[in-house]
Amino acid sequence: MKISLVEFSLLIMFLSIAEQPMEAMGDERPNVVILFTDDHGTLDAGCYGATDLVTPNIDALAANGVRFTQAYADKFCCPSRAGLLTGRYPQRSNVDAWTQSDRHGSDSHNKNMKTEEVTLAEALKSAGYETALFGKWHLGAKEGHGPLDQGFDRFFGHLGGFIDNYRHYFLHGKGFHDLYEGEREIFRRGEYFPDLMVNEAIEYLDTRNDNPFFMMVAFNLPHYPEQPIGKYKNAYADLPMPRQSYARVVSTVDDYIGRILGKLDEKELTENTIVILMGDNGHSAENNKGIAVEDHTSGYPKGHYYLAHGGGGYTGKWIGHKGDYFEGGIRVPAIISYPKILPRGARRDQIITVMDWFPTIMELTKTPCPEVKLDGHSVLPVIEQEERLSAHETLHFGWSNGWAVREGDWKLIAKVNRAKQEIVHLGLHSLEGLQPEVKNYVEEYPEIVARLMELHEQWSADVYSDPVPVPSNLNAESSTLATEPIHVLVWDERQPRQAQAYDDYIGNEIVARLDATTDDLEFRSVALDDEAQGLAAGNLEWADVIVWWGHVRHSDVAAENSERVMQYLRRGDLDLIALHSSHWARPFVAAMNWRSIEDGRKHFAKIAGQKKLKLETVMPPRERTVPTHGSVVTPAFFSYKLDQKSINGVVHLPWCCFPDYRPDGRSGTIEVKAPSHPIAQGLPATFKVPQTEMYNEPFHVPLPDQVIFEETWERGERFRSGMVWDIEKGKVFYFRPGHETYPVYKQENVVKVLANACRWLGRRHPKKK
Repeated sequence: MKISLVEFSLLIMFLSIAEQPMEAMGDERPNVVILFTDDHGTLDAGCYGATDLVTPNIDALAANGVRFTQAYADKFCCPSRAGLLTGRYPQRSNVDAWTQSDRHGSDSHNKNMKTEEVTLAEALKSAGYETALFGKWHLGAKEGHGPLDQGFDRFFGHLGGFIDNYRHYFLHGKGFHDLYEGEREIFRRGEYFPDLMVNEAIEYLDTRNDNPFFMMVAFNLPHYPEQPIGKYKNAYADLPMPRQSYARVVSTVDDYIGRILGKLDEKELTENTIVILMGDNGHSAENNKGIAVEDHTSGYPKGHYYLAHGGGGYTGKWIGHKGDYFEGGIRVPAIISYPKILPRGARRDQIITVMDWFPTIMELTKTPCPEVKLDGHSVLPVIEQEERLSAHETLHFGWSNGWAVREGDWKLIAKVNRAKQEIVHLGLHSLEGLQPEVKNYVEEYPEIVARLMELHEQWSADVYSDPVPVPSNLNAESSTLATEPIHVLVWDERQPRQAQAYDDYIGNEIVARLDATTDDLEFRSVALDDEAQGLAAGNLEWADVIVWWGHVRHSDVAAENSERVMQYLRRGDLDLIALHSSHWARPFVAAMNWRSIEDGRKHFAKIAGQKKLKLETVMPPRERTVPTHGSVVTPAFFSYKLDQKSINGVVHLPWCCFPDYRPDGRSGTIEVKAPSHPIAQGLPATFKVPQTEMYNEPFHVPLPDQVIFEETWERGERFRSGMVWDIEKGKVFYFRPGHETYPVYKQENVVKVLANACRWLGRRHPKKK
């Protein structure tokens, strides 16, 4: 068999990559950028034949990569996003009906994606990738189900289905505000949302470190409200409605795609970056009278129109639109570009699906697939061989109001009575001919209907009964399980009061318990009174993780030793686990101050724009003092304008403490807020700490990147008892399950938390192995 020069080049490249261990690939591992458009019509780009549209950036991406003509998403955005991020049918992840959109719970009856699912972000993060999502999530707004709980290090956007681009409110029903930065709700009224999210993505590309990255840019365009960027507000005047209005937002999203691609070019990242563009479903044909209630939360009046004018997308010979299973509802634009190894200007007509990107990216990045059943298939074989058959012999789709199955050129579509779960209509449609899918062949071909019904029943039994196992190869931020022990330095100030709970000191108890229950951790137990306070360069150089416990002797730690810990932490050579009263330990405070200043710098940079930025820091009134409930929650950011050319930003550094506590030692309940996080693996959803010292929010620390645990008491107190922060290239995990006079480290679940944390953090340091 003859192979082309392109195919031969691909083969050589894949073989050469496969021979390299992940560590040896270093910065050669490709970056990954997914551009996910919203309600993007089947053929709505110039490269797909839409001659009336201006889409130069989508067209250029196609010219630089591979364009697919038979790419399938789903009929709505939720299942498409679930399929994209898991590589699995969305029914396996609980996404077969609308997901919760309002973090505050006005639609809490809706579903949330299972947190057990291993997302693309989690898989890549386990291989050392930085991860970020800018734009739309729509897989569950319930606390514990957001992007930061599913593998993304950074998030800016909205949690639900859509927002008004200027007021940032969901507009259906009574509406609700929906704009978040990480876990924090933010208010930027009047600022154009596509600008905000793309500016965040550009800033991310400008300021990222040297690690490979996965960035998903999930646009809310061309989804309604059809609010185009200024340059397109009066464009397409010669087109009839609703095509005119729709064309303006298609060109708008193309413009923002161009900004992302242009920044990749500017940063010289294009050659080694996998860029995937795909739509989440067909164009919308939604149309009604607009806002139907008085006193809408957005402030818009009753009757304000915000929908899609009944249509406007281009499907060519195909029929259908968003919300149905005809081709116009589920066949979407899809392009992959990776100039380093993939052909340019190629076209493939084989069937692919949104689920296929997961295994494709795993293969291209040489990342192990999670130990779950994937329904997607890598698209690389059909790229390598133009004549190769699709890996998909059948396609299945499902939603609460119906389902569809395709085999060959036949498609069976069922509409379902949701209340009774009964089929109320069946349509058998052919994809052949000049007018595909128009005719219903149910009466003519009952044997085909019976066969497709049987295929659907087999599929349904599979996806709705599929358990989600905990994947053993994703319990650490490492592409493979460590083969050498993780080095854990346990630091303890060693005070006499510990004898009330332990025969030996806390640090030694931790070492003994972990050593007895693990075989992949190696320990050194050091103390404040040891030589160099246990923090000599030799110990820090040896360690992957330092577990720090301190209570009353924080001031005894020499500043130079604390600074040495910070240097290792910021370089990414060491990660810190701070326990209990170590929220006042000098290394922890230094890390929180550094993070507060960096957060403040980012905050003020958005205000300053082109003006020069000056930063001033304000310390708490005294070192290690307790804030009151009435005090400003720190860190706090204030600014004032000095002159026309500069902005002065004031960062009030955090108190690193709580406003009050209960020292009576009663039982507390710890709830796992991020069950998919490696630190939470193997833990029950809630567990008791028989004796604890209950603190109460607010905890005066910077906004964490992840909240893993929350502790509550019977009288209602609560605090985030397990949090993670990124400190430059290092990480800090704070955990407080009790007090030094209570035997908390004799509790199985508490020890498991420490073991998980040591593994997760320690495996980030393969250079030491």
